Amino acid sequence: MAIVIVLAATSCKQSAVEKKLSGCDSLQINFNDKSVATTEKTAIKKLVGFLDGKKTEQFKCGYDGKLLFYKDNAVLMDVDFKFTEPGCMHFLYTMEGQLISTKLNGEAADLLESLQKGRLWY
Repeated sequence: MAIVIVLAATSCKQSAVEKKLSGCDSLQINFNDKSVATTEKTAIKKLVGFLDGKKTEQFKCGYDGKLLFYKDNAVLMDVDFKFTEPGCMHFLYTMEGQLISTKLNGEAADLLESLQKGRLWY
């Protein structure tokens, strides 16, 4: 019984990113050539989940854009991203005063590419 309680408690634990962005009500994605905004909770939650990827080196290959997570019209967090260059795909953000770079996976790249092309479904 104690094992079940421990497993249940740890499976509901949110990451630092999820905690910080839990009240996020909108997202603006600034690509180098255009901007896309959404209040769609599914898309926001999906992108927040991608930020918790495996930590990676801080690449020096430029960025394709920036994610701006908002709550009540105030920026909660901004995240730079690179998704168009294999071997350099990553997110870069500051969490608790520390610069963090995480791997941007293929699913995240596909979603960002779709949004960049104007397809707003998730």
